Amino acid sequence: LFPRVRGETLDFFQVRRWEDLVPGPWNLLEPGPQSISVDPASLDLILVPGLGYDRRRQRLGRGRGFYDRHLATLPARVQRLGLFFSIQEVIKLPCDEHDQALSAVLTEQGWV
Repeated sequence: LFPRVRGETLDFFQVRRWEDLVPGPWNLLEPGPQSISVDPASLDLILVPGLGYDRRRQRLGRGRGFYDRHLATLPARVQRLGLFFSIQEVIKLPCDEHDQALSAVLTEQGWV
């Protein structure tokens, strides 16, 4: 599944081939119009990108809030995994009430 930005939200779509990805906002590849939407409640795991993380499993995104808004809508059982390099760890990130913590962080050095 791959995300597509729609206004201020993220929706996830099934993609079967790399050729089904097309440039979207900010020239990032996203599912094309032929892709099939997936109900977020059916997810078991979501890989969440970020620029940095801390030991509380808070993450620094790119400041638009797309992933935080999306994570807030998911059932609690959906695992939220951040994939980072250990060099991206900071001591403590500021967080607001709308920021969504990750279930776990995985780096080349192991699990956080």
